[in-house]
Amino acid sequence: MSTKKRLAILISGSGSTASAIIAACQNSQLNLQPVLLISSNTQAAGLGKAQKLGVATQVVNPQESNSLKEFGEKLLAVLKKHSVDLISQNGWLPKTPLNVVHAFENKISNQHPGPLDPNSPVDFGGMGMYGIRVIAARLLYIWLTRSYPWTESCVHLVTSEFDKGDVIRTERLVVTI
Repeated sequence: MSTKKRLAILISGSGSTASAIIAACQNSQLNLQPVLLISSNTQAAGLGKAQKLGVATQVVNPQESNSLKEFGEKLLAVLKKHSVDLISQNGWLPKTPLNVVHAFENKISNQHPGPLDPNSPVDFGGMGMYGIRVIAARLLYIWLTRSYPWTESCVHLVTSEFDKGDVIRTERLVVTI
């Protein structure tokens, strides 16, 4: 029997996806052990949700660091303290510092609420493209181009650039307009 990988979940807001991931792990639907939820926001509702599900929480606010590197060092200290193996970013807004990306190379995934196709002339990722902004941009694109109404939810590996890592999985969704 293999040991479950220790998972940290990074959020900045409601933590609804984080809660679903934690529940799926606790119900043996995912073979992971959620050991930590880190929020960049002291007011994130996801902190309370994770605590109710028995997962340790920590706030690491990038605004309390003098540099991205220092922010990364603070994140790495917390991740090390909890012996984290894998990281899942679910509604995590700050840019993940390079020292964290390098320390967890190919072990950080990010959930993105829109299509990420590097071969497409239209891109729904990058800096500032998160949450409802991606969905609104995709809906506007569909309306302007009169194209087939669909969107995607993607999970991809985190790299030094926003939304440029290899896509692990996509789920296509039909949009009713």
